[in-house]
Amino acid sequence: MYRKQNAAWDLSIGFGVLVHFLLDSIRLEPAMLFWPFLGSTFYKYPGMNLKSWFNMRLYDLTTNPEVYIPEVIGLIILVFFFIKIVAKKKVRAFFLQSTL
Repeated sequence: MYRKQNAAWDLSIGFGVLVHFLLDSIRLEPAMLFWPFLGSTFYKYPGMNLKSWFNMRLYDLTTNPEVYIPEVIGLIILVFFFIKIVAKKKVRAFFLQSTL
């Protein structure tokens, strides 16, 4: 795509996806990474239900810099692209053709 459209943001998104994959803990759980090829069930943490999982994620998001800093950076990037799409009046094209 970079050669065809000469858009540097294509490379940035690809790089971001690669870095996200390398840093994300999903790579530590092959059943989740290669779902459904290695089975359709995941490891269940003892005593973990949706409410406790949500509370744990919310706690991490508000107290753990390893969690909230990347999330804030990701939010800034999403807001930047949203502003760019709205400013160019390309919202419809973005959703129909995935173009900026």
